[in-house]
Parts: sequence; C-alpha cells; structure tokens
Amino acid sequence: MIGIATSLTKQAEQLPPEDRIKLVDHLLTTLDQPDGAIDDAWAAECELRI
Repeated sequence: MIGIATSLTKQAEQLPPEDRIKLVDHLLTTLDQPDGAIDDAWAAECELRI
C-alpha cells in the first residue's frame, strides 16, 4: 500500500475494535455487487435440489 491507502490504514488501526469491524464490513459490502444472473442460477439450482 502506498500513499493515501497507507495513511488510511494507519488511521484505521487506531480505531477501537468495534469500529474497525464496522469499517471492514462496510468496505467488503462495497466490493460485493449483486449479480442477477448468479442469483437466478442459484435459485434454479435450489429448485432442482428441492
């Protein structure tokens, strides 16, 4: 990590554990974008297994 990422990381490390968990959860959520095609495929698979 360089530049701003390093600075943010150092700041985040100073947060209380609960706040760090919230930050990590939020960041991971922003990376996990829904994909309707995958949701549809899983729904179809579930129906087949039922």
